[in-house]
Amino acid sequence: MKIHVMNSSEKTNVCNGKFLIGDESGNFLPTSGSNAVFVDKIEAGKTGDIEIELKTTAELPQKNYRLMIKGDFDDGNGNNYSASESVYLTVYQEVKMNVTDVTLTPDSIGIGSTGSLVFTINNQGSAGVYNVSVSVDDSAVSASESYVGNIAANSPAYATLEVTGKEDNSDRGTIKVKISYEDSEGTKGEMTQDVPCKVGVDSFSTDDFEDYDEYEDDEDEEIPWWIWLVAGIAAAIILIVVIVIVVKKRKKKLAKLMEEEDEAELFTDEKHESEGDSKTDTDTSDVDEADDTDSVEADADDSAFYENEAEESKDAVYEGEVEDPDDL
Repeated sequence: MKIHVMNSSEKTNVCNGKFLIGDESGNFLPTSGSNAVFVDKIEAGKTGDIEIELKTTAELPQKNYRLMIKGDFDDGNGNNYSASESVYLTVYQEVKMNVTDVTLTPDSIGIGSTGSLVFTINNQGSAGVYNVSVSVDDSAVSASESYVGNIAANSPAYATLEVTGKEDNSDRGTIKVKISYEDSEGTKGEMTQDVPCKVGVDSFSTDDFEDYDEYEDDEDEEIPWWIWLVAGIAAAIILIVVIVIVVKKRKKKLAKLMEEEDEAELFTDEKHESEGDSKTDTDTSDVDEADDTDSVEADADDSAFYENEAEESKDAVYEGEVEDPDDL
């Protein structure tokens, strides 16, 4: 860095000057190990230059920083003077981006067919990049430009390109992706990177179907026969257990129903017997009452007979037909 120092005096020269350059935070350090710059003489009304090489850390954000310049000098006659001034320094960080996590769906595309290319753009710098867009710069494929947007410092972003195969690149299997961007000052830039993208035989060829059949055969061969046997035995045991449980439940339910039916029949018989006894008692009572009635009627008839005989005997005595009552 070069700094111009002007001696504004019209008569006095500046001699034995010592200038210290730096910032309060210590973000700027001299590459030589000292931040002091010495100047022998600056004549009156003239300008002198001081030069120093400074460095910053890679993590320092991109922006303007204030530098302090402090000078001690004399006028050549033993009179000492001091002066200080500040200047602003703009720090630019190098743009560092790369592409990772590339995925092509399907794994390869044929000439004239289309695939989706998805990847991650990593901003590894300490400054953001703006108006980022991606495109392809390769004869094997064609694709429309895709806008990504802004990517902050030390941050990733995701991009997608719909690519169409144009010519076979199976010998290398990659294409060039171009990333365009602007830095914080609006300066445009771009970078390219090779990413995997195979263009060749269409992914739906007969060879792929044959490979799929072989893959299915391999899957079938991977299962040992004894596993199928064990699985079949286990299934049979489970089926038998289920059948036994169902049969037991049905037998239990049937026995319960039969028991309920027997109880119902017994209750019905007892009811019928009770009704029959009541009827028999009623009939017997009627017969006894009839017999009693007949007996009373017979006694009444006998009483009437004897009364008639007595009257006839009495009449006979009165009429003299019977002399002795004992003959009656």
